[in-house]
Amino acid sequence: MQALEHILYFADGEFGSTRAFRRAVALARHHGARLTLMDITIE
Repeated sequence: MQALEHILYFADGEFGSTRAFRRAVALARHHGARLTLMDITIE
């Protein structure tokens, strides 16, 4: 498996720990990667 260095997680306005978020965190920890979180809110 290729090592990951950077992971981008798009939250899509959801609050709380979703399965996808937990997976992104686990992957980042496993690979020692940088995890960037992104969310867009409408005013």
